[in-house]
Amino acid sequence: MTRAAAAVLLVALVGACSSSTPTPPPATGAPVVHVIEASVRRQGGGEALLTFVAHNAGALPDTLTAVSCACARSADIGGDATIGPEETVLFGPDGPHVTLSGFDGASGDAVDVTLSFANADDEVVTAEVAARHGT
Repeated sequence: MTRAAAAVLLVALVGACSSSTPTPPPATGAPVVHVIEASVRRQGGGEALLTFVAHNAGALPDTLTAVSCACARSADIGGDATIGPEETVLFGPDGPHVTLSGFDGASGDAVDVTLSFANADDEVVTAEVAARHGT
């Protein structure tokens, strides 16, 4: 094969591999929620309170919509679980909160909890189980 033929073939291959449709840029401002300092405190009667700090690093609000854990039968979200853009929210007893019903974790255990948001990706956090308050 001559150099000229090889050059023509190379140009043809590069052209065939190129896309005529540009890749769209990623969405800007989409919610990105980060969760830290997760813990679970047993409340008695098979219930526990999940506490954590959530920060929305995006430019749009997002809302906690569901919580699941193999350590509990169900999870109930109470209060306004919306996290504004660039806002940090403490989920705990004095604000939005998550109650785990049918909780079977013991003090010192570490449990994986999945937090689902309306827009941001699910966040899986490991929460340490603390002793029941007052014991």
